[in-house]
Amino acid sequence: MGVKGFSTFISNVPNAKTISFLSKRTDGSRLLLGIDGLALIFYLTFKLQKTNSIILFQREVLEFFNSLKHYNIDSYVFLDGLITDMKKDEHIFRYKDRSKQYLNAASESFSNKLESANHYPFPPALFFAEFKAIVNELNIPCHTAIGEADRDLCQWAYDNPQVNGVVSNDSDYFFYNLGPNCFYYPLTELYVSMKEIRASAYSIDLLSKSLQIPIKDLPKLAVLAGNDHTHHLKLVPGFYKLPKTILVSKIIEILRLNPNRQLYSLATQLYSNCNRTLFNELIEPSMKTYILEGDLNLDTTIGYRENQFNTFIRITEIHRKLENMNPLFKSILSTHSFTSKTFRFTPLLSSNHDQHQHIFEPFIDYSQSILFKTLDIRKQVFGLINQKCSISEILPDNQTYQFINYRPIVPQFTHTQYWNDEDCHTIPFSTRINEFCKIFSIQGLNRNHSNASTFKFHSFYLTLCWKFIFGNTPFYQNSIDEWMLDTFILHSIILCHRDEYPVLFESLMAPQKDKFAPLYILDYLQLLIGWCYDISDIMALPKIVGKQQQQQQQFTKPSHYVESIVLHNLWNTSLLTKSGYKSNLSHRDKLQILFPKLMLPDKVINDYNVLKTEIYQK
Repeated sequence: MGVKGFSTFISNVPNAKTISFLSKRTDGSRLLLGIDGLALIFYLTFKLQKTNSIILFQREVLEFFNSLKHYNIDSYVFLDGLITDMKKDEHIFRYKDRSKQYLNAASESFSNKLESANHYPFPPALFFAEFKAIVNELNIPCHTAIGEADRDLCQWAYDNPQVNGVVSNDSDYFFYNLGPNCFYYPLTELYVSMKEIRASAYSIDLLSKSLQIPIKDLPKLAVLAGNDHTHHLKLVPGFYKLPKTILVSKIIEILRLNPNRQLYSLATQLYSNCNRTLFNELIEPSMKTYILEGDLNLDTTIGYRENQFNTFIRITEIHRKLENMNPLFKSILSTHSFTSKTFRFTPLLSSNHDQHQHIFEPFIDYSQSILFKTLDIRKQVFGLINQKCSISEILPDNQTYQFINYRPIVPQFTHTQYWNDEDCHTIPFSTRINEFCKIFSIQGLNRNHSNASTFKFHSFYLTLCWKFIFGNTPFYQNSIDEWMLDTFILHSIILCHRDEYPVLFESLMAPQKDKFAPLYILDYLQLLIGWCYDISDIMALPKIVGKQQQQQQQFTKPSHYVESIVLHNLWNTSLLTKSGYKSNLSHRDKLQILFPKLMLPDKVINDYNVLKTEIYQK
């Protein structure tokens, strides 16, 4: 999130940046950029104008990295890990903000006010999995940080002189000293295509000169203006009502007039509730986060960080050093691990862990929500990786939120046992699948799912999740009708076969107005499939299946459920034709009734038959 209002402010300051044409180098040299993966995911999602289209998202990610490669620009991606305790207030702030957006979007869909796009303006959880899959397929190195990635990325850039720049949208990056030849490129000022790559380049030197503030005082500006840790603090009268950009300019003026004033004195002038305890526990540590290891050009009175764990890791050593530091290295940086929640696989998970959950479900009591119905799943997933951790969740409850606390459910096998036995000598594949199903309270799936040589992630996830949904019906309506299930099944199959049948796929890509029901059910399905991703990685299923089958399946298939454009096209067709739908018809006839104008290939119909039979199988 960064420093409130600073990106807007600095973009209008003369001489604070240079324009760099990265695609117009004449010497043929290679450049190396560090990419803030989370920032890129958010940026590309917003660029798609909230369509939640996984297809368009894939295209944007591929175009971004392929364009860099075309101009001999190498990338190294950094992803966020575990949220630290210092981020708790920020965690709550973001939760409240996003919940309002969920409520507004859901309310518009529910009341049929369809003038505007109703998708929530941040990435669906499975976009993160899709992003990691693409990065892996392109052989781009990827580092998952223990905490937030910004410090790791900046320390890496500082320690490796061959790094030419870092790419993000987090305004914290303005305040790091990245070295003499390394620039910060904000995504909002970066143009990337096969035709040209053009960027606004910022550095700590340019920032210092343009603001007329010494380099050592720039972290003070970040903390006082309000970064992730301090912007929740209450400002004194005369400051708290100021627009963010005006507040930034006022603080710059104070720093210019008081170059030798201590941070504590400045903080007491600015924050109404600042005392020595708050300063020592929050404000000063927040200042220290901008001081890189070995960077003695900044305020030397601060000294080195006490926690030397993040002392960096040069390019050629990153994988080896992380392996030595982390006994679960394989699961964090595994080439088969595409989970969207990689932080849950770190052994450094503290004794207390805070997280939040959102749902597309307005004005509902928590005890009646889908999050309440899936609580046991979350307990068991955490039990697989850390039995001693106490979990605190922020959850929606009647247009506000509440905290719930719980402890993990201890399973028969742990994450470490699964990964130490990836050859299935001790824990057979069939046992893993049975344990997987128990988490969802499901028994008796098709035997093909218990054999690694015939296992298919797509059909397994779909069968498991729909069986769970039918056993835990959402509260906004009494039941999910069979025609709705048929629509969702066909939706997933068409997306999986989109490359084989492009004409069929393209016929369903016309944008549609959103409706509440499909978005709501889709949100329920996404929530469950997100946990399936995690459990698969915990149990090392991708590695096992990859060894057993000649060609590993695309593990990204389930993420195609977020393709709401195709879903709404199918849903709107079903609404018009469902009156002729009869339960006693054959599977083929049911599809013909619901989608009379679609020319469905036999392979699509056969896949539908298999999935429909498995879902209804007792």
